[in-house]
Amino acid sequence: TISDGAFYNAATNLTEFEFPKNLKVIGEMAFDQNNFEKIELPQSLSKIGDSAFYGSYFLEEIEIPKSVKLIGPSAFESCKNLQNVVFESEKTVLDSKAFDDTPWFDNMKGEFIIINSCLMAYNGKANKVVIPKEVKYVNQCFFKSNVKEIILPKGLKGIGYCGLAG
Repeated sequence: TISDGAFYNAATNLTEFEFPKNLKVIGEMAFDQNNFEKIELPQSLSKIGDSAFYGSYFLEEIEIPKSVKLIGPSAFESCKNLQNVVFESEKTVLDSKAFDDTPWFDNMKGEFIIINSCLMAYNGKANKVVIPKEVKYVNQCFFKSNVKEIILPKGLKGIGYCGLAG
């Protein structure tokens, strides 16, 4: 485990880092505001903590190994140059704002923004919203105030903090 805040404040000077091959968890804010352009995460990794790489301005791409089960809130938020994200598994669960304020996320279009069965945003204007059946988790949707009715899919496994707030 790389502990919470392990490289907090020191991370701005880091341009590269070799992750241990047996690493399981990257803690909260572990590499907040670093200078990485690209990182190679180990195949042993299971969790990327809250704000782990928040504000990594130079990060352009990331490949999420199939071993990663959870990406915490704001893990890659405000990575202003993040253009490409590749998931080796469709089972990785994304928590709220995991990729907010990145070009990769901001360029997504459509009424529903769904990543790996996680509903990350709702951009529609309907009064009645039927969440698609492929959605297993609802995160950060911030439904508009005109929504009067929400129909949840039968296979829904979880709703995140403020997931249905409007």
